[in-house]
Amino acid sequence: MAMAHWLPELTVATLRPLAERAARRILSERLDEPTVETVVDRAWTSYRALEPEVPDEATVGAGVMVHLSAWIVGIYRALTSHGLSEAEARQWTARVAWPIYQKVARPAWTLAKLGAGTPVERARRTMNLFFRFPYASPGYEITPVDTEEGTFGFDVRRCAMADFFASQGLSQLCQEACCDLDFPLAESWGTRLEVDQTISRGADCCTFRFHPSKRED
Repeated sequence: MAMAHWLPELTVATLRPLAERAARRILSERLDEPTVETVVDRAWTSYRALEPEVPDEATVGAGVMVHLSAWIVGIYRALTSHGLSEAEARQWTARVAWPIYQKVARPAWTLAKLGAGTPVERARRTMNLFFRFPYASPGYEITPVDTEEGTFGFDVRRCAMADFFASQGLSQLCQEACCDLDFPLAESWGTRLEVDQTISRGADCCTFRFHPSKRED
Protein backbone atom coordinates (compact mmCIF):
# COMPACT_ATOMS: atom_id res chain seq x y z
CA MET A 1 0.00 0.00 0.00
CA ALA A 2 1.41 3.39 -0.99
CA MET A 3 2.31 5.92 1.67
CA ALA A 4 0.26 9.13 1.64
CA HIS A 5 2.11 12.32 0.77
CA TRP A 6 1.34 14.22 3.96
CA LEU A 7 3.95 12.59 6.23
CA PRO A 8 6.93 13.02 3.86
CA GLU A 9 5.70 16.55 3.14
CA LEU A 10 5.62 17.27 6.88
CA THR A 11 9.20 16.02 7.24
CA VAL A 12 10.39 18.23 4.39
CA ALA A 13 8.53 21.17 5.92
CA THR A 14 10.37 20.49 9.20
CA LEU A 15 13.68 20.60 7.34
CA ARG A 16 12.72 23.77 5.45
CA PRO A 17 14.38 26.27 7.86
CA LEU A 18 17.66 24.33 7.67
CA ALA A 19 17.39 24.07 3.89
CA GLU A 20 16.73 27.78 3.47
CA ARG A 21 19.59 28.78 5.79
CA ALA A 22 21.96 26.53 3.88
CA ALA A 23 20.79 27.85 0.52
CA ARG A 24 21.13 31.49 1.57
CA ARG A 25 24.55 31.04 3.14
CA ILE A 26 26.06 29.01 0.32
CA LEU A 27 24.47 30.69 -2.68
CA SER A 28 25.47 34.12 -1.39
CA GLU A 29 29.00 33.16 -2.47
CA ARG A 30 27.79 33.11 -6.08
CA LEU A 31 24.70 35.34 -6.33
CA ASP A 32 23.59 38.70 -4.97
CA GLU A 33 21.10 38.78 -2.10
CA PRO A 34 17.93 39.56 -4.12
CA THR A 35 18.73 36.74 -6.54
CA VAL A 36 19.38 34.31 -3.69
CA GLU A 37 15.95 35.12 -2.21
CA THR A 38 14.33 34.61 -5.59
CA VAL A 39 16.10 31.28 -6.05
CA VAL A 40 14.98 30.07 -2.60
CA ASP A 41 11.37 31.09 -3.30
CA ARG A 42 11.39 29.52 -6.75
CA ALA A 43 12.83 26.28 -5.37
CA TRP A 44 9.80 25.85 -3.14
CA THR A 45 7.45 26.88 -5.94
CA SER A 46 9.06 24.26 -8.18
CA TYR A 47 8.81 21.68 -5.40
CA ARG A 48 5.08 22.32 -5.04
CA ALA A 49 4.62 22.12 -8.80
CA LEU A 50 6.43 18.76 -8.82
CA GLU A 51 4.30 17.22 -6.06
CA PRO A 52 1.79 15.62 -8.47
CA GLU A 53 4.72 13.81 -10.11
CA VAL A 54 6.21 12.56 -6.83
CA PRO A 55 5.26 8.89 -6.46
CA ASP A 56 3.53 7.57 -3.37
CA GLU A 57 6.21 5.27 -1.96
CA ALA A 58 5.34 2.29 0.22
CA THR A 59 7.50 3.45 3.13
CA VAL A 60 7.77 6.78 4.92
CA GLY A 61 11.55 6.86 4.53
CA ALA A 62 11.46 6.44 0.75
CA GLY A 63 8.71 9.05 0.57
CA VAL A 64 10.81 11.52 2.54
CA MET A 65 13.85 10.98 0.34
CA VAL A 66 11.85 11.37 -2.87
CA HIS A 67 10.29 14.60 -1.61
CA LEU A 68 13.75 15.88 -0.70
CA SER A 69 14.80 14.94 -4.22
CA ALA A 70 11.98 17.10 -5.59
CA TRP A 71 13.28 20.04 -3.54
CA ILE A 72 16.80 19.47 -4.87
CA VAL A 73 15.35 19.56 -8.39
CA GLY A 74 13.67 22.83 -7.42
CA ILE A 75 16.97 24.43 -6.39
CA TYR A 76 18.66 23.21 -9.57
CA ARG A 77 15.92 24.53 -11.85
CA ALA A 78 15.81 27.86 -10.03
CA LEU A 79 19.58 28.23 -10.55
CA THR A 80 19.45 27.38 -14.24
CA SER A 81 16.58 29.86 -14.69
CA HIS A 82 18.97 32.56 -13.39
CA GLY A 83 21.59 31.87 -16.01
CA LEU A 84 23.84 29.27 -14.41
CA SER A 85 24.98 26.52 -16.75
CA GLU A 86 23.69 23.03 -16.02
CA ALA A 87 27.11 21.96 -14.77
CA GLU A 88 27.47 24.96 -12.48
CA ALA A 89 23.90 24.58 -11.21
CA ARG A 90 24.60 20.95 -10.30
CA GLN A 91 27.73 21.98 -8.43
CA TRP A 92 25.96 24.64 -6.36
CA THR A 93 22.93 22.43 -5.77
CA ALA A 94 25.24 19.76 -4.34
CA ARG A 95 26.80 22.30 -2.01
CA VAL A 96 23.36 23.36 -0.77
CA ALA A 97 22.29 19.73 -0.29
CA TRP A 98 25.34 18.77 1.78
CA PRO A 99 24.30 20.32 5.15
CA ILE A 100 20.86 18.71 4.80
CA TYR A 101 22.45 15.36 3.98
CA GLN A 102 24.60 15.64 7.11
CA LYS A 103 21.57 16.54 9.23
CA VAL A 104 19.58 13.53 8.02
CA ALA A 105 22.54 11.19 8.64
CA ARG A 106 23.55 12.51 12.06
CA PRO A 107 21.05 10.65 14.35
CA ALA A 108 22.02 7.19 13.09
CA TRP A 109 25.76 7.97 13.28
CA THR A 110 25.35 9.31 16.83
CA LEU A 111 23.68 6.06 17.92
CA ALA A 112 26.30 3.95 16.16
CA LYS A 113 29.13 5.75 17.96
CA LEU A 114 27.76 4.62 21.33
CA GLY A 115 29.27 1.18 20.75
CA ALA A 116 32.94 0.33 20.61
CA GLY A 117 34.64 -0.80 17.46
CA THR A 118 36.55 0.40 14.45
CA PRO A 119 35.24 3.19 12.21
CA VAL A 120 34.21 0.55 9.66
CA GLU A 121 32.23 -1.31 12.32
CA ARG A 122 30.52 1.92 13.37
CA ALA A 123 29.78 2.70 9.72
CA ARG A 124 28.23 -0.77 9.40
CA ARG A 125 25.99 -0.11 12.40
CA THR A 126 25.02 3.26 10.96
CA MET A 127 24.07 1.75 7.63
CA ASN A 128 22.08 -1.02 9.34
CA LEU A 129 20.02 1.73 10.97
CA PHE A 130 19.63 3.45 7.61
CA PHE A 131 18.36 0.18 6.12
CA ARG A 132 15.45 0.49 8.53
CA PHE A 133 14.92 4.20 7.87
CA PRO A 134 14.96 5.79 5.39
CA TYR A 135 16.37 3.10 3.09
CA ALA A 136 13.92 0.29 3.83
CA SER A 137 12.43 -2.06 1.23
CA PRO A 138 10.66 -1.76 -1.16
CA GLY A 139 11.72 1.86 -1.76
CA TYR A 140 15.29 0.59 -1.63
CA GLU A 141 16.39 -2.93 -2.47
CA ILE A 142 19.71 -3.58 -0.74
CA THR A 143 21.73 -6.81 -0.81
CA PRO A 144 24.72 -7.47 1.52
CA VAL A 145 27.84 -8.75 -0.20
CA ASP A 146 30.83 -10.66 1.10
CA THR A 147 33.94 -8.52 1.47
CA GLU A 148 37.41 -8.99 2.86
CA GLU A 149 37.94 -8.81 6.61
CA GLY A 150 37.83 -5.32 8.04
CA THR A 151 35.53 -3.99 5.32
CA PHE A 152 31.85 -4.27 4.52
CA GLY A 153 29.73 -3.75 1.46
CA PHE A 154 26.31 -3.92 -0.12
CA ASP A 155 24.63 -3.43 -3.48
CA VAL A 156 21.61 -1.20 -4.04
CA ARG A 157 19.40 -2.64 -6.76
CA ARG A 158 16.51 -0.20 -6.44
CA CYS A 159 16.81 3.43 -5.30
CA ALA A 160 13.66 5.56 -5.02
CA MET A 161 15.68 8.76 -5.42
CA ALA A 162 17.46 7.55 -8.57
CA ASP A 163 14.12 6.54 -10.06
CA PHE A 164 12.63 9.97 -9.39
CA PHE A 165 15.58 11.90 -10.82
CA ALA A 166 15.50 9.64 -13.90
CA SER A 167 11.80 10.43 -14.37
CA GLN A 168 12.79 14.11 -14.52
CA GLY A 169 15.65 13.48 -16.96
CA LEU A 170 18.12 14.54 -14.25
CA SER A 171 20.15 11.43 -13.43
CA GLN A 172 23.40 13.40 -13.53
CA LEU A 173 22.00 15.78 -10.91
CA CYS A 174 21.20 12.72 -8.77
CA GLN A 175 24.81 11.57 -9.11
CA GLU A 176 26.41 14.91 -8.25
CA ALA A 177 23.96 16.31 -5.68
CA CYS A 178 23.11 13.03 -3.90
CA CYS A 179 25.29 10.01 -4.70
CA ASP A 180 28.60 11.87 -4.62
CA LEU A 181 27.82 13.19 -1.13
CA ASP A 182 28.30 9.66 0.21
CA PHE A 183 32.07 10.05 -0.16
CA PRO A 184 32.60 13.02 2.21
CA LEU A 185 30.05 11.48 4.57
CA ALA A 186 32.03 8.24 4.73
CA GLU A 187 35.21 10.23 5.21
CA SER A 188 33.65 12.07 8.16
CA TRP A 189 33.01 8.64 9.69
CA GLY A 190 36.70 7.78 9.45
CA THR A 191 36.20 5.37 6.55
CA ARG A 192 36.99 5.27 2.84
CA LEU A 193 34.15 4.53 0.43
CA GLU A 194 34.53 2.92 -2.97
CA VAL A 195 31.62 2.87 -5.44
CA ASP A 196 32.50 1.37 -8.80
CA GLN A 197 29.09 1.91 -10.38
CA THR A 198 25.76 3.59 -9.67
CA ILE A 199 22.19 3.37 -10.95
CA SER A 200 22.26 7.07 -11.74
CA ARG A 201 25.10 6.41 -14.18
CA GLY A 202 23.17 3.66 -15.93
CA ALA A 203 24.29 0.55 -14.02
CA ASP A 204 21.84 -2.04 -12.72
CA CYS A 205 22.98 -1.45 -9.14
CA CYS A 206 25.14 0.74 -6.92
CA THR A 207 28.14 -0.99 -5.34
CA PHE A 208 29.09 0.35 -1.91
CA ARG A 209 32.30 -0.85 -0.25
CA PHE A 210 33.53 0.68 3.02
CA HIS A 211 37.21 0.36 3.90
CA PRO A 212 39.42 1.64 6.70
CA SER A 213 40.65 5.12 5.94
CA LYS A 214 44.12 5.46 4.48
CA ARG A 215 45.18 6.99 7.78
CA GLU A 216 44.24 3.75 9.57
CA ASP A 217 45.97 1.68 6.87
